[in-house]
Parts: sequence; structure tokens; C-alpha cells
Amino acid sequence: MSDSTISQLPLASSVSGTDYIPIDQGGVTKKATLAQIGNGTVLVASGKVLTVSNTLTLAGTDGTTLTFPSTSATIARTDAAQTFTGVQTFTSTIVGGITGNAGTATLAAAATVLATPRAINGVNFDGSAAITVPVNNTNDTTTNATVYPLWTATVGGNYAAKVSSTQLTFNPSSGILTATGFAGPLTGNVTGNVSGSSGSTTGNAATATALQTARTIDGTSFDGTANILVVAPAIHAAPSKATPVDADELGIWDSVGLVLNKVTWANIKATLKTYFDTVYAALAGSSTQTFSVATPTSAAHAVRLDFFAPITASLGADVALNNIANFFDGPSVAQGTTGVWFVSGTVTVTDTAGAARYDVKLWDGTTVIASGVTTSIAATAPISLSLSGYISSPAGNLRLSVKDETATTGKILFNQSGLSKDSTITAIRVG
Repeated sequence: MSDSTISQLPLASSVSGTDYIPIDQGGVTKKATLAQIGNGTVLVASGKVLTVSNTLTLAGTDGTTLTFPSTSATIARTDAAQTFTGVQTFTSTIVGGITGNAGTATLAAAATVLATPRAINGVNFDGSAAITVPVNNTNDTTTNATVYPLWTATVGGNYAAKVSSTQLTFNPSSGILTATGFAGPLTGNVTGNVSGSSGSTTGNAATATALQTARTIDGTSFDGTANILVVAPAIHAAPSKATPVDADELGIWDSVGLVLNKVTWANIKATLKTYFDTVYAALAGSSTQTFSVATPTSAAHAVRLDFFAPITASLGADVALNNIANFFDGPSVAQGTTGVWFVSGTVTVTDTAGAARYDVKLWDGTTVIASGVTTSIAATAPISLSLSGYISSPAGNLRLSVKDETATTGKILFNQSGLSKDSTITAIRVG
């Protein structure tokens, strides 16, 4: 039956498995039921299109353009979603969109770009070209918490990042990196405090402003906060000069300004002269004495006074000796309590009642320098006694004191001779 004849036949309103359709089999037109075609007992001729409303299963190939890798495959309806249960091979380009998810797909062989680019660490990536993924470099100086630096265990390749929560930490707010130890040389500037024990340190500590413990350099304390001048080695190494001249200079430490200054020999001499003039003027009492500083006569005598001013005092009236148990003071001088003194004196005594025995001592009120005993042979008969000696740092005024052991009618005379010097004492400072 020709195609034109079939086309002129009326269209059936419905079909069943027992209905017949003509088929060409080996050049002979035959008939086949739809049930036979549905059970796979007949094949559709090559080049022909067969459309059915139910599932069509083809077993094997007979030269048609459809290829199924297994002995059984299912083609679903063209107006609904299609499901392929076996491995499918397409030898031509698939035209149109493919939607849905690939469940176990391992490789999209022909995918060149992503439909929607994705950002990796802020860099868009669609698969069309390689990209470099930067580390997130946001400058964080405010987070006041412990964070952990990252590293990998192996050089090269993709390896998991690692951290240590106990050995190496960092605080972005304080800027403090904490580690349990450092190995190898440390270069560059180091600020802040360094604590702990020191192993071996080389190079300079750039921010060290002071030594923890000040050290003495030739007697001068040094902690590194200020410059010092060490003069002792230089003075010791300098040549000697026997006789200084006025223009010569000597080093002197200024106790007020705490600096090293200089002074000339002329200034030293003038200062010494002023000092000694004042001292010996005081020793001379109310009188004014002049002293001069002479050129040293030997190395053992750097300064010599031309003379020492004596301090002399005499009684101005007789002193009664009216208690045989007590000493009564005669002539005395107020010399001060400093220095070494040579003192000499004479007292003249008598007793109006008769012969008498007298005890005499030269002292400072505490220490006896010299002592003696004398006797008058008759009433009103005068007798004189002289004593002398040295004393250092006297406790009080130097004086001659007398006790009459015999009677209460004795006295120390001041003008028996008519010269008013009968009882006199003189003191001279000698050191």
C-alpha cells in the first residue's frame, strides 16, 4: 500500500492493541497489530518516523539511526520530562538548555565557563581564565582578642593551614606577638621591655637609655643617662710640676652644679689667704692681725704662717681663796675648742694669816694640762708659780686655778709688783 493511499484513509478516533497497521517486510506489505509493535516483535522501517503515546521499547538495532547500548531502553513521551536509566551516548550536539542538578557527575567535559561567576576571596571566577586568590588583607588594629597566625607544614602544593593556640598568638589591638621562644638572629629595631634571661646577645640594643645598675668608673657613678668625665687616669699620667704659677689650672668638682670646673693657682692662694686671715683674726680676739701665705720652702710645708698670734689675759683684781676644799679660777683665755694649743701661765699667791700651802693646776675645766704645789713662808709673803703644756681640742677656756690648803685667808694677787701682770696666762695655737 502506497503512502498516498494511506493518507487518504479516514483517521481513527481511537486504537487498541488488536488494531492493524500495514508494514513493509522484505518488500511484501503485511499487517501487524499494535500489540505486536508494543511488545517489540516488529521494527519500524529505516528512515520512518513512528510516534506513539505509550512507552516504546526496541530490542537491539536493525540499521536504524537510534542506538541503545543495552538490550532494553525506555523512551518517554516527548511532551513530558525524559528519564534515562542507563549510560547514554550522544554523538551529536545537544541543542537547547539542560536544567536540573547533576547528581553524581564527576566531570563536565565540555563546560568552559560557569553560568554565574562566583567570588573567591573577593575575586570573580567563571572558569574562563586562571585567577590569583589574595589573602584577605584588611588592616585590623582594633580587635582586642587573641588571634592565631596560619602556616602549612610542607613547602609547595595545596596543604591544609595550621595554627597553634598555645605556642604562637597575636593581638591586633596591642600589636603584641607572643611565642614561647625564638631561635636564630634577631635583626632590626626592638622597642619595649625585654624580660627573662639572656642567652647570647650580639649587636646593639637600640632603645637602651640607662643601665639597670649604675657602675662606678674611677669613682664616678655612670648609668648611661648622661656623659661623665674621668680625669683620674689623665692626671696620674701627666708629668709632674714642682712649683705652680698663678696661671696654672687645677680640676675641681662643682658640688652645686655637679660638673667638673677649673680653678687657677692664683685663685687657690687668694682663697686660702682669706680663710686663714679670718681664722687667726678670731684667735687673736678683738685685735686685727695680718697673715701672709708664703712660697713653700719644701714639699713637706706647702703653706707657712709667718707667726701665730698669742692670746694673753691677766687678772684685773685679786681673787679670794676662802674655801680650803675648792679651787678658784685665776687668769683665763677663750681660745675655742679647735686645734692644738701651747699654753703657759703664772700665778702669784699669798695668805694674810700666815704661812700657807697652795695647790695650782693649768687646765681647760676638764683636762689638767700641768699642776704644782708651792708654799708661802709667812703672813702676806707672796710666792709665784708658773705652769705650761699642750692640749688638743680644749673643752673650755684655758685657765690657772688655785686652792689654799691651809686657811680661808689666801688670795691670788694681780698687782703685787705694781705692773698688773702678776697673774697672767698666754695660749698659742700650734696646730
